[in-house]
Amino acid sequence: DLHLSLRRQRQMCIRDSPKDINWIHEYYENSNYNTVTYANWLSESGGDPPSNFTILGSILLTDSSGTEVLVFQPDSTLYIQVTDPDRNADSGTAETVTATVTSTTETTGETVTLTETGANTGIFMGSITFAVGAASSGDGILQVTGGDDITGSYTDPTDDYGSEATVTDRAMYGITLVSGTLSGNTTWTAANSPYLMAGDVTIPQYTTLTIEPGVKVLVMDRGDNQSSGYDQDRTELYIEQYGALIAEGTATDSIYFMSNAESPEKGDWYGISIQQSVYVDIRMSYVSFSDSKYFMSCNDDYYSARFDASLGDSLIITNSYIRNIDEHMFECRLYFYNNGVGLIKKNKFSWDQYDRFFDGSVNLYYNSFFHMDSNQFLGINHGEFGGGFSINDDSSRVWFTNNTTNAHANLVFRNYYYQSVRDYEFVIEGNNFKGSGEDIIYFYGGSSTRGMFLIKDNVVDSAMVFVQNGGKALVQGNTFKNGTHYSDPGLYIQSTSAVVEYNTITGHRGKGLMVNISSSCLLYTSDAADEGLG
Repeated sequence: DLHLSLRRQRQMCIRDSPKDINWIHEYYENSNYNTVTYANWLSESGGDPPSNFTILGSILLTDSSGTEVLVFQPDSTLYIQVTDPDRNADSGTAETVTATVTSTTETTGETVTLTETGANTGIFMGSITFAVGAASSGDGILQVTGGDDITGSYTDPTDDYGSEATVTDRAMYGITLVSGTLSGNTTWTAANSPYLMAGDVTIPQYTTLTIEPGVKVLVMDRGDNQSSGYDQDRTELYIEQYGALIAEGTATDSIYFMSNAESPEKGDWYGISIQQSVYVDIRMSYVSFSDSKYFMSCNDDYYSARFDASLGDSLIITNSYIRNIDEHMFECRLYFYNNGVGLIKKNKFSWDQYDRFFDGSVNLYYNSFFHMDSNQFLGINHGEFGGGFSINDDSSRVWFTNNTTNAHANLVFRNYYYQSVRDYEFVIEGNNFKGSGEDIIYFYGGSSTRGMFLIKDNVVDSAMVFVQNGGKALVQGNTFKNGTHYSDPGLYIQSTSAVVEYNTITGHRGKGLMVNISSSCLLYTSDAADEGLG
């Protein structure tokens, strides 16, 4: 149970005891290590071990053979196994102990008498049956409802230190257990909900997993019975080339993805993982998604998830709440091809302040369209936005409209190489941006004909806006305020043909507006600026 170097292990194994070891690493120093029991050690060098030392017992919820069970199905019987050598007081008689078992439905629980499996084993077994219905304590039957948590408890009167202690084990009732590779197109139905992903579920090529409204998907806490995917110690929903995930709930019947832990934490499971640089189809609406390491990941921001409309692919995420995420929301690049559509609309996102929303960039080709609309980025410390939005042809579009950020506004919009056929290929309108004070929203073009930006009716608070080397920009009806950088202006126009009108620019530590000499900027007097112009 110890975390020891090879040198310390050799010290433990050679020569006489007791040892003079400098240190032992254990759980209370680092939760990745195991626990160390210090009970019953010799009190002094040369001393005798105690004759009446005790050991903390254990409890398992099992089948009739004593094999631990994760999910009990209807018509099954719950067996309880306690191992506690201290309770084997008489080696010639099979003795008894008691344990308690509760369910989400029957919270007061039932007391079960366990009988020693032999005269001198220290192992005790007993059983109880289930009944679906309202709680009826004391009837010797455990009342349950599908999806209930089951908890077995045993109170050991003398643990390793001679004190009373309670140990527990958990299982579930009436849940559909899933893991492994789908054999074909599959639907997870409300009738069979809830589901427990006990290990990686893989959506293989040309296969669709459809999840019905009202389905609850619980995911194994820090475990993976497949030991596969990007993280062999965490469960993931893995999509291969040409695979599809369709999880579309309704306003009154959401779909849930969540940890099965008693007290869920960030990173309990991995999230939605996508085979690196392949084409997939993902559509999610009215989904509550929580407790994972990532929302979506290719295991590295160098690799991409790809969406090609000519293959019927899209990325649609609407009316959903994604929260309690340990690292980046999207640990990958996103690519859209051939009229491809990415729509992220009316969602709530909450993630860690030290991580990004897009750890990679969003890239559009061949008349594709990416729209982020009416999303809320929650928490006073939500993370940065990351890699930015890139248009790589003459007709694709990026719209970023009506979103609200609370902590960061470091966005990047760029088209370096192509002259757009559209009046404005980037539309940034109606947003309420709250930044960190020194965040900058960048708009980059490649020349006097590349990069067409509409920046309209936004509130940009505690951040700056830079428009550089673009073909055209209309900056209209915005409020730019409270940038804290000592020299950067609230609005900076460089080498871009821009119209700036009906804006309010105020409260910046540096200048309010700076126009580079190489820019063609039409500045209307209707712009109110209480700071210097540069």
